[in-house]
Order: sequence, then C-alpha cells, then structure tokens
Amino acid sequence: MKKILVIGATGQIGSALMTKLRKEYGNDNVVAGYIEGVPLSDELKNGGPLEIADVTNAQQIAAIIDKYKIDSIYNSKYREKKVARSLHPVP
Repeated sequence: MKKILVIGATGQIGSALMTKLRKEYGNDNVVAGYIEGVPLSDELKNGGPLEIADVTNAQQIAAIIDKYKIDSIYNSKYREKKVARSLHPVP
C-alpha cells in the first residue's frame, strides 16, 4: 500500500487532496503535513496521521519519511523565499 505525505494539507488545494487521497488509500496511509500555528480542521485532526511539516526544513521532512515509510510526496505548499532542495531519497 502506498504511504503518502501531503505537505500543505491545511490549504485549499492540500485539504481537497487529503480528502481524495484518504478515501482512495485509507486514512492511516496518508500523512497530513502542516505548518505549526495554522488552524486545523476537525476532519484533519481526527482523520489520520498529522505531522508538522515545514517544506523548508529538510531534516523534519526526512524524519517524517522515515517514521511513516513514505513513498510519495505531494507538495501543495509554496514558499517564495526558500525551498528545501535535498530531501531524503525515496525509492
């Protein structure tokens, strides 16, 4: 079964993507990544795995990949100034 991380899961695109992916792959197989301090919907809080995932923090993203054995990442978060360039290689 695929293990998916959605970065930016609290945004308009990310939240819609979360709903679709969790229906298709199951709640436990899709991790919602969000930025600390952003309000979380009840659906997101209670729907499955939830992790703080700042796209500019490569170590944080790598730790999530290792923890959940992620094999697919959807980045729906855009950061203008800085984007993590080298994450963790996903086979």
